[in-house]
Amino acid sequence: VKVEVEVEVEVVRKQQEERKEEEKVPVDVVPSLELDTAVTNNRDITWPCTLVVPYREEQRITELLRAASRGEWQGLSAVPHLLALATRESSAHNALMTLPQISCVHSWMLRNKALKRHAYITKHSAVIGQQYERGSSLEQLMHDWDYAPLGLFRAILSARGLKKQDVKAAVKEPKRFLSDRDQKELIRGQ
Repeated sequence: VKVEVEVEVEVVRKQQEERKEEEKVPVDVVPSLELDTAVTNNRDITWPCTLVVPYREEQRITELLRAASRGEWQGLSAVPHLLALATRESSAHNALMTLPQISCVHSWMLRNKALKRHAYITKHSAVIGQQYERGSSLEQLMHDWDYAPLGLFRAILSARGLKKQDVKAAVKEPKRFLSDRDQKELIRGQ
């Protein structure tokens, strides 16, 4: 398996080098800023990078980020240990992904995790509401339940019996509808 991965990596690198030579890209151009254009449905689409990332490498980076980011729901640049991990992975001499590509994988991973866990959080909103009322902070709940802070806050408000419209209004105008503690937690969560 290791030999297959090395062969696949070497093939991809050769393809990338051939593509660079064909496009006659100046040496000082950063690969992540190169543009590749395609025409789809009569519209031009500009892709940010011509370098192809092997599927196995994308999966490896995804697993690294998933293991390191439990309970973290901020962007890659806002979490120091994740940024250090991504920088280390993208700057390795045999790196197959750039830092912007790793950042895209991270945001995709968070969005996918939120979609998958939404029904679970909605189902357990009463328990989440009880924990919050007992004094748990939104940040602590975020780490315990591994879900986005704003989604958890919406679950807390719905556990109090608020309708969806009332929850939206409370999030839009916290000073009008929420207590001081709720306002502070909501601001910290955003």
